[in-house]
Parts: sequence; C-alpha cells; structure tokens
Amino acid sequence: MLKCPSCERTQDKGKFCRNCGEVLEEVGEQEESSNNSAEQAVEEQQPTRVSEENANVEDGPKTQAEQVGADYDKKAEKPEVDFQQEAAAATATQQPVHQQDTTAEVKTKLQNYWQYSVQLLRNPNKAFSHQEDKFVYGLVNLALYALMFSLVIASIVKSVNIGIEYYFDSTGALYLRLIVYLFIAIAIALGVVLVSLLALEKMFIKRMTFKEMVVQYSGLLIPLIFIQAIVLLFTLIGTSFFVFVILSAILFFGLSFLPAIFMYEKVKFYQASENHTYIAMGTIVFITVAFIIVTIIVGESLLSEMLDEILYYI
Repeated sequence: MLKCPSCERTQDKGKFCRNCGEVLEEVGEQEESSNNSAEQAVEEQQPTRVSEENANVEDGPKTQAEQVGADYDKKAEKPEVDFQQEAAAATATQQPVHQQDTTAEVKTKLQNYWQYSVQLLRNPNKAFSHQEDKFVYGLVNLALYALMFSLVIASIVKSVNIGIEYYFDSTGALYLRLIVYLFIAIAIALGVVLVSLLALEKMFIKRMTFKEMVVQYSGLLIPLIFIQAIVLLFTLIGTSFFVFVILSAILFFGLSFLPAIFMYEKVKFYQASENHTYIAMGTIVFITVAFIIVTIIVGESLLSEMLDEILYYI
C-alpha cells in the first residue's frame, strides 16, 4: 500500500500522489489498520456531535411568544389557592403602607396650617404678603370663620334650652339645622364681602387677582377665629349676653371693618390713590349697600325662618 506523506492519501499503485503530486511511500498493514480504526472512530463520533448540537439548538433561547407560553404553563400548574394567597398577602402589605403615608401626609398638612395660623395670630400684617399658593388655607379660614360662628350660636341655644326633652325628643335636630342655616348665612355674607372687594379693587387698584384677595383677606380673619373658639368655651358658663356682645363685634369686624383695612392697605401699597381714608370709609358703605341688595334679592323667607327658630328657643 502506498501513502502520500503530505496529504496522507493512500494508493494501490503509482509513484506520485494523485492529489498533491508528492512522492508516495510504502506503509505496512499494521499502520494502515490503525489509521482505518481512527477514521472509523471519528465517523462514529460525528452523529453524536450532531445530535448534541441539535439538542443545544432546541434548548437555545426561545422567542417571546414561546417564553410567555412557557410561563403561562408554569403558572397553570400552580393551584388557584396560591394566587389568592399571594394577592391577599400583597394587599395586606400595601394597605398598611398606604394608610401610614396618608396619615403622615394629613398630619403634616395640619401642622403646616397650625404654624400658618399661629404666625398670623402673632402678626396679622403678614397676611398682606401671602400669595395664591395659600389659596387652600384661605378657603379653610373662611369656612372656619362661618363654622365657629354657627357653633357659638347653636351652643347658646343649647345652653338656654336645657330641658330633658332635648335628649329624648326629635327637637335635637334643631341644633344641626340651626348650624347649617347659620353656616350658609355667614358663607353668603363672606361671599358678598369678597365680591365687593373685587369690585373696589377693579375700580382703584387693578393689580390683584381674586385668589390673592381671598388669601389675604381670610388671613386677617385668623385672630377672630381664635376669639370665636374662646367664646365657644364661654357658652358653657351660660353668659349669653356677654357672648352675644362679643359675637356682634366679631361679625362687625369680620364683615365690615377688616375689608376697610384691607382696601386702605392695598390702595396705599400700590399707590393707587392718595385718598386712602375715604376709600376705606367708602368700602364700609359699599359693603353695607351690597348686603341690603342681597337681602332683598334672596328674600326675607330664609332670614325670617332662621330668626324665628333662634328666637323661639331662646
């Protein structure tokens, strides 16, 4: 047997290799058999490698659809109770956290409003520097002013009518109805004041927005709100006449005197006119006329019904 030393091609006869042209050499039968055994072993290993490569290809990265399907199959194998338990555990974990966040947020807002109120109680002049970012505080101030006034009047009525029928009869609804009536009345009065201030501002100043007016005017009401809270405590003693005198002063200051101070300060600050005093006095007259007009438009039915209930039980 002849074999090429270069490309290891074997031939039965010839002197030169038919593949590369190299001179052939003779080889023994033992070497030939070993070469054949090696070639046979390589051929036997090739199908195994091909099958392994095919298996690797099959186990390779899957498409998105195949992955979703595989995940769905895995989830489907789990019992339904597991999903319910997981959902319940997640809800139980999230609910306390959400409640804690809400409670902390409300607590922070209350603390901020308290600090804002104390600051204005010490120096009400700072209300004139507040801007629209405190508009929510302004609405709260107006609501508290109306609510505290209503509670004081209702508390006076309750202290006068101390009969035992209050605790057993349906007349207990009187106090809730009285609070609602008074709250609506004071809210309408505050609305008349704000609209009047807006009209006067457009006549003399022309530089403020309605929200700024609400914020700054309502800030001036903070001392009166604290006084109302103190008066509410005096109603427990039963000094009705003293309480009525203070409430009348609070009503006059809140709905007439403070708007005049507001216009005086703003006209002077913006240098809109030199007649600060006359404009302040005119503000009181303007608001009084506005109250008369609103009373005529609204009618005497609501006011008379409220006064009848108050006076009857006093």
